[in-house]
Amino acid sequence: MSCKRSNVEARVCVLVSFLVLSATALTATPALALPEGRVYEQVSPVYKGGLGVGNLGGVSADGEKAVFDSLGVFAGVQWDFLTNNYLAERANGAGWSSSSLQPPPTGAPSSFSDGLKYALATHFPGQTKREGPAESSEYILHRVDLPNVPANWERFGPALARVDGKPYEGLGVGRSGDMCHKVLGDTEPLLTETETKGTQGQIYDDSRGCGGTEPYLRPVALDNAGKVMNPHCRVTLGVEGIYIETPAQGHEQESQFNAINSDGSSIFFTTSVEQNTLCHAHQLFARLGAARTLELSKPLGETCADVPCPGALARPSAYFKGASEDGSLVYFTTPAPLVAGDEDSGSDLYLAKIGCGEAETACAPAQRRVVAMTQVSHGPVAGQPADVQGVVQIAPDGSHVYFVANGILSEGPNAENHTPVTGADNLYVYDAQTGATVFIADLCSGPALSGTVKDAACPSDLGVGEGDNIRNDETLWGIRGGAVHARRARSRFQQLRPAEPGRR
Repeated sequence: MSCKRSNVEARVCVLVSFLVLSATALTATPALALPEGRVYEQVSPVYKGGLGVGNLGGVSADGEKAVFDSLGVFAGVQWDFLTNNYLAERANGAGWSSSSLQPPPTGAPSSFSDGLKYALATHFPGQTKREGPAESSEYILHRVDLPNVPANWERFGPALARVDGKPYEGLGVGRSGDMCHKVLGDTEPLLTETETKGTQGQIYDDSRGCGGTEPYLRPVALDNAGKVMNPHCRVTLGVEGIYIETPAQGHEQESQFNAINSDGSSIFFTTSVEQNTLCHAHQLFARLGAARTLELSKPLGETCADVPCPGALARPSAYFKGASEDGSLVYFTTPAPLVAGDEDSGSDLYLAKIGCGEAETACAPAQRRVVAMTQVSHGPVAGQPADVQGVVQIAPDGSHVYFVANGILSEGPNAENHTPVTGADNLYVYDAQTGATVFIADLCSGPALSGTVKDAACPSDLGVGEGDNIRNDETLWGIRGGAVHARRARSRFQQLRPAEPGRR
């Protein structure tokens, strides 16, 4: 990353430099030494079956637990897979210890809850080995504070079976932070014929029944009459695999950042609002409390009895960028003017606030609504387009969002006396509490280039063109690396769209 022209206490470099520092910490020079009184600790054990640590699967908020994987067999692993999962825990005064988190022999590790209280795995009942075709599959859950034995892995939620009688071969596409809900994706219907028969690419809310409720499996993309919103077109959690067919933005949109809130009461999804097989125009929705659907990407004053509202088809598409952990703040981009003062047709970043009515101190999840809509990318000059290019990062609580725009959205220079330039890839941070937008730096998108602006401060050898190893800052905010990725996105979009009549 070319982290230039930035200060604001190095907020730009922090986004990426953390990874570099983490990788070099154990061989740090004195310049990278820790402050006095702090030391490095080795989390994984010295002996790892002669092999090393692979991926870091998660870290608890207090830093006392971590999940990692390794090709090595150690710490009591009973079922040796190609990659084995481990839980490292730090005991007061006793250092770090590791234990196995591998599921039983016919299971495959999947994910871990926030706080690393639960481990989730895919299970293939009826098999004695993981190899070979499975007749069915299900999800199993394990409390990591219990011994890792088969009896302490229990089925997550209701049994899964497709309505056509074939094995369930779907994919878990997300889960709530407390691991009470999973979202499943499947190309074939999982539920009764009256609910999802004939639909394409639905997603499902799979609940294991926390808080005394019964487990359930329900479609997510339902209207408020309980029917599938659009049976012809696929549904995505957040936004995933949707191709923008314009010359300026020929790339794939993907984001699932907090697309399921921490307790699973809010699930954000995207689907087409066209009642046909074209599946082009799409908007952003929220399923609240598994009981009601809320259309988010519409003007705040537009009301209607059901979703989508009649004006949805006439509006440009919307793209989910992320939400706060509690689901109360949702960021998305759209060229549609959703508030007064948005007078241009360029892409803007919006913030929707979801909550209770003015006279209510509390309300059930299904009663929440959009109580405020803010054009985040609002510039000081009316009518001047923001041309938002993408989002770099959103704070977990939604209080701040870092985004890139070609327009000028703030007045005055930053602390290094630099100002945004029209057409450059300007990096901004927005504070949701104060409503202030601050310019941080301009990023580099090519040799001596920032956006469409020549910039001598950008390295002359910065990578551009095609391929997966392009070295420029565009990878931070979502453009997937030029023409190759654009072609891949288009191909994927076409594969996932249902065939039009008379075409195969």
